[in-house]
Amino acid sequence: MMLQDMHTRASRYLTDKAMKKPGAESRQKSSRAALPPLFEHIHSSGFPVHEKSIHRLTQEGFSVVVAGGETSARILAYGIFYILTHPQVLRQMQHELDATMPDASKIPPIRVLEDLPYLTAVIKEALRISAIPTSRFPLTAPEELQYRSWMIPSNTPVGMTPHDVLFDPKVFEEPGKFDPERWIQEPHLERYLVIFGKGTRMCQGMR
Repeated sequence: MMLQDMHTRASRYLTDKAMKKPGAESRQKSSRAALPPLFEHIHSSGFPVHEKSIHRLTQEGFSVVVAGGETSARILAYGIFYILTHPQVLRQMQHELDATMPDASKIPPIRVLEDLPYLTAVIKEALRISAIPTSRFPLTAPEELQYRSWMIPSNTPVGMTPHDVLFDPKVFEEPGKFDPERWIQEPHLERYLVIFGKGTRMCQGMR
């Protein structure tokens, strides 16, 4: 249904562009309110004509919605489940939040919330244990690379499976256990939080 809806949006956008129908501008504004001006950005870019097709617009729009909405919703569901099934985690997080915002109707700035150590640890553990990406993230390099004692030929697909890293018992003790404390006691684990990928090709939402 979501893909079909995105196809309909892309089709309407291209039709309005081609015909310059009255009211097209208002519909485009409405579409931009629900979705960033992604279609307009692609359509007005220097991409080849075949890269501005309805298929391309549909797939790009679908990817943005799924990557930005479905993943967040699923991680929130995991996090809420584990918080509610671990009373000690709920109590400690509630204590930290109560001290930070005694009036629940007044939400502090995001920077203040980001500095709360236990809340941050709970979020990181929810991200880790959800481990949503289960496939490899392959990349290729046009030139030959050396990694330690290995030489990697040019254009060789190289990737990692985030799930395998996030549940590696050599890195995370009892990886199947929901334990926010691990992020406070072992700050070096931050480098292994690879759910968003790493480097220049990491999740665009992190930039």
